[in-house]
Amino acid sequence: MGCRLHIKGQETLLRYLFDKATGRSDGGGIPECDLYGEQEPWEIWEAYGDGTNLRENKNALYLFTKSKKKSAKDSRLDRTVGAGSWKGEDTGTKIFLKERSGIATTLFGMRKRFHYESKNGCLHDGRWIMHEYSLDAATLVNAKSSLSNPKDRHELVRQDVKQVVCLICNTDQQVGFVIRTAAQACSNCGVNMGEYFCDICKFYDDDTQKGQFHCEECGICR
Repeated sequence: MGCRLHIKGQETLLRYLFDKATGRSDGGGIPECDLYGEQEPWEIWEAYGDGTNLRENKNALYLFTKSKKKSAKDSRLDRTVGAGSWKGEDTGTKIFLKERSGIATTLFGMRKRFHYESKNGCLHDGRWIMHEYSLDAATLVNAKSSLSNPKDRHELVRQDVKQVVCLICNTDQQVGFVIRTAAQACSNCGVNMGEYFCDICKFYDDDTQKGQFHCEECGICR
């Protein structure tokens, strides 16, 4: 038996991937599969699309896979699958992690869309779609290195955050360049990004009734 996945939004999906990649959990029970191997897409579907790993609409299958390079000296990724390959349809969409304020966000990962094409042409061409989700490299490296330090055991190493995005005007800006007033404001439109802001943790929050403060002993905001 298994449980059907209820994944709401891209951010939730990346959290499963983040936990899997950093060893925090098994990634919600999502199975691993080589999506860039010898199996054809329809063979993968037959092997894993038994209902346990499907979304409620039964048209999407969630799987973990490892990326492969074309060669040891080549930085490009090899996306061959079966007798064909996954062909890219876009350059990718950035996915940002929302803070509690709902305004300031941090780059979390990317989503790219691909379709299947065989080498010699077949009826399956274009009929199989893959949405590839990947974590931001800096986020992953920082998260793995922080596991040995109890002070840094968070989903993101906030001290290393360098950029935020205003959801009102979509302005990408460095955290250090954010205008400092009684609260923190967007450098472009001036909207308040958070009544509370910690310059050490790069942490924004609107609910000041919690009495947040930066704990020097713990190394985090409480």
